[in-house]
Amino acid sequence: MLHHDAYSEFATVHEVGSSGNVLHVFGDVDVTTAPSLASAIDDAVNGMPSIVVNLTKCRYLDSSGLTVLVRQRKRLGGRLRVLVRPASSVSRVLQIAGLDRALAVVTELSAVS
Repeated sequence: MLHHDAYSEFATVHEVGSSGNVLHVFGDVDVTTAPSLASAIDDAVNGMPSIVVNLTKCRYLDSSGLTVLVRQRKRLGGRLRVLVRPASSVSRVLQIAGLDRALAVVTELSAVS
């Protein structure tokens, strides 16, 4: 399923494959797109044992995006993993906010069990 917001170039692609249940996030996650991210995670995790939110193609993540991830982590617990590129701006935002450990952040899909 593809969720797309033409105003911000935000899009998500849900993939169930050899890497498991993965929601790929593209573009910017901000106050205008955060609700779409929350909906996409809800749709992707429905009936699945776990989900990886792949932020390696996410260019920007603000506090509203962080709020979505924290709420989903509270709801899903260990079923949620967040994939980021090492030393990326998204990774840095998670570190600055102190959420890099709270959100079960990984830097490669092979680290997801």
